[in-house]
Amino acid sequence: MANSKISKAKKTRKYEGRQEEILRAAARLFNRKGIKGTSLSEVAEAVGLVTNSVTYYYRRKDDLAAACFLRSLDIYNALVDRAEAEASPQEKVSALIYGFFVLLAEVAEGTQPEPVAFLEARSLVGAQMEEVSRAYSAMFRRVRGFLADAVDDRQMLNARTHLLLSILHSLRLLAVNYAPEDYPRVAGEVVDIVLRGISSANPPDIDNDGISRAADAFVRQANESSDSFLKTATLLINEQGYRGASIEKISARLNLTKGAFYHHNENKGDLVADCFSRTFLIMQAVQQEAAGERSGWAKLMRSVLVLARFQLSDAGPLLRRTALAALPPALRQDIQLNGSRITNRFTGFIMDGIRDGSVRLVDPVIAAHAINELVNALSDIHYWTREVGPVNVDQVFAYPLLKRGILSK
Repeated sequence: MANSKISKAKKTRKYEGRQEEILRAAARLFNRKGIKGTSLSEVAEAVGLVTNSVTYYYRRKDDLAAACFLRSLDIYNALVDRAEAEASPQEKVSALIYGFFVLLAEVAEGTQPEPVAFLEARSLVGAQMEEVSRAYSAMFRRVRGFLADAVDDRQMLNARTHLLLSILHSLRLLAVNYAPEDYPRVAGEVVDIVLRGISSANPPDIDNDGISRAADAFVRQANESSDSFLKTATLLINEQGYRGASIEKISARLNLTKGAFYHHNENKGDLVADCFSRTFLIMQAVQQEAAGERSGWAKLMRSVLVLARFQLSDAGPLLRRTALAALPPALRQDIQLNGSRITNRFTGFIMDGIRDGSVRLVDPVIAAHAINELVNALSDIHYWTREVGPVNVDQVFAYPLLKRGILSK
């Protein structure tokens, strides 16, 4: 009997060890190639198994993807556990951000598993989608509790929690530009920007009427163009990820046949590339118009606020950059280049503001990354609050990061 128990324990440890290897390999592949671009055979090869051996643990790729998302949420919840032990909202937010960079350093060293990005989580269906959704919402509520002592308005609380988590998720993209030994400094810069904003003590006034007119003009121009196909595809890709936004779903939403779809695009990869082109053209045009403002702060605010209004208008949204991971490598280079140029323009506006005194001394590269994520996060803010729209997006969503910090009243 004793030998039987020992044998069973060994089998359990072996099973759990192999399962962990599969989850680690799958997370790495999903992050680099997207769920659609990763096959079970590639996961199997990464751990020295045949495909049938992987299906013994996870029958379908959806089962494996759901397990990766849930395990990633366990990793996030461990960070939240440690941050919750801090006394003040500021200390909790700081601990969460520093903790994430510690995690990234441990992943780089190979001592911690790599969490899978949540960019395609909404492509899950049925019970798997419900389970992952419930788990993410529970984590969201815990982080919201960090801010609750400082922010008492419900819509602001949900909006700022979504922004904080969006920035946190995006930090892996920022971290690739730095060596792990630089992570503590980078974490400190992120904390400083998130908690204090980026404006100087007395930033110049913003022409709100001019911003509204500019936003209306861009929305009108987008609606008058012939890109309704790309707008609808962008919306669906943002909602369900590259994998979830199938050709059938895109065609159905537009009341098109699959044949008509292929009249517009040869394949879905080309479609995503065209959606990115539309997004970048809009962002570049907004930035170019804002470049005529007198101060760096005004350039920055005009471009961000016009883009924020556009995101929440009937002409929006813009395509989230997370869709880039699912594209074939051959299509990524030009898109990454255009994305970098937009970020560099934001960096230039911040540098202008530091020189003219309208922006306080911050790391302009890290601040530009946070601003990009602010614009990005507006594409799915409706999942967390439906009370943010073009009229109040400045006060509720943009100003807390850009002006006063996310814990400001």
